[in-house]
Amino acid sequence: MAAQVTMGTAVAAVAVPLMNAADGLFTAHWVAAGQATEANPLMAACLTAGPAAFAVTKMALAVSGTLVLLGCSKRFAARAGLACMAATYATVCAYHLHFAFFA
Repeated sequence: MAAQVTMGTAVAAVAVPLMNAADGLFTAHWVAAGQATEANPLMAACLTAGPAAFAVTKMALAVSGTLVLLGCSKRFAARAGLACMAATYATVCAYHLHFAFFA
């Protein structure tokens, strides 16, 4: 029988990949415009390989991490990890939006 997932966990599990995609779009835009650099060395290498490699790698890593934590969501540590991922991506997206509108 599949484990029951709380509403908060489900929302976080959907929000993380969506915010990851937004982060990827913003990052690719800022880097292409010469206004930023990718801080993550792995993602920087993928970005130099091209936007498709960057997008596929970024989404694969975020979705796989989300699915692992969702699969272990009976454990408090997994739920906390997913909540931390959601909070981190929310902060990153807020930074991107601030940079887009106020910088």
